[in-house]
Amino acid sequence: MHFTTPLFTLLLTATTALAAPSDRALAARQSRIIYARFFGPGGCEDPWVEDVVFNQANGANCVNTGISIPHKSVNFLESSSSCVLKIYNRANCDESGNHQLIQPGAAGLGCQAFNVQSAKFLC
Repeated sequence: MHFTTPLFTLLLTATTALAAPSDRALAARQSRIIYARFFGPGGCEDPWVEDVVFNQANGANCVNTGISIPHKSVNFLESSSSCVLKIYNRANCDESGNHQLIQPGAAGLGCQAFNVQSAKFLC
């Protein structure tokens, strides 16, 4: 009987320690993101060629998509962002090209005829 009490305490402690997520894992799950899929010349009805997650944690830092496959449209499928995402048709968020503003949350979802090369959040 005396042996089972310390064993029970040890198992309870080990289980409790394993159940608590790390701060880093919790922050990753709570990140505000916009999920996008990129499509070929036929628009959002074509099979998608690439996908990207834009993470609001990057803030106003420019993020190049790095997509080398030609694409003519993008479908924004999921958004938990609280800031506007500015997308560019040139790398490095070059203001000399075209850009579009993707509204936060459900308002920004849907297909856009746009070749996205870079993006940044406007928070």
